[in-house]
Amino acid sequence: MAELNIDLHPAQLQIFHSDKRFKIVAAGRRFGKSYLSAWILLIKAIQSDSKDVFYIAPTFQQAKDIMWAMLKELGKDLIRTNVLSLGKFNTPQLNKNFSYDKKKIIKDIPFGRLGTPKDASAIVSNLVFTSPYLSGAIIKLSGGR
Repeated sequence: MAELNIDLHPAQLQIFHSDKRFKIVAAGRRFGKSYLSAWILLIKAIQSDSKDVFYIAPTFQQAKDIMWAMLKELGKDLIRTNVLSLGKFNTPQLNKNFSYDKKKIIKDIPFGRLGTPKDASAIVSNLVFTSPYLSGAIIKLSGGR
């Protein structure tokens, strides 16, 4: 197994060593939130039997830009790295925000509907249980867009 050289600054280490289940970090640009998150994901993957953890970003481009290269580099010998990027999904936020025209959004989706939590859970289940050889993929779940 590859040796881990976790290089975090003192403020990142305080968060890293916190025993809290959810860690909310209010920090400015260049603090290293993504780098810290990548290390936490890697450690959780190493500790799990399946070596699977998930990083889901609001858009395909964010998933790719923020974490992809970092996770592939840091975890190259340790874990499977796949990114799931969600398209337009039916969420409470979308339903509350009256500036969105839901019919117009749906019209632009080839499948003719918004995604659901069931759609996302199906692909996650497939990644974990039926595709153990898959690594290095960026999966765009967007209803055909």
